[in-house]
Amino acid sequence: EMPLEQGRWYTVTFQMAGDRIEGFLDGKKYLEVVDGAISSPGRVGLWTKVDAATHFDEFAVSSP
Repeated sequence: EMPLEQGRWYTVTFQMAGDRIEGFLDGKKYLEVVDGAISSPGRVGLWTKVDAATHFDEFAVSSP
């Protein structure tokens, strides 16, 4: 469970290396999975719920 407060900014980070995906909220890891469905480099997309007020700032994609 992730403790989220309405009206507060959060830093969300995802890291993917091979088939391993890690997700962080304000530097704390909340997600770690292995998923081989994505086997090669591709595109990046962002999605939010239709009733959410979401803003993206300093969005970046990088490779090691």
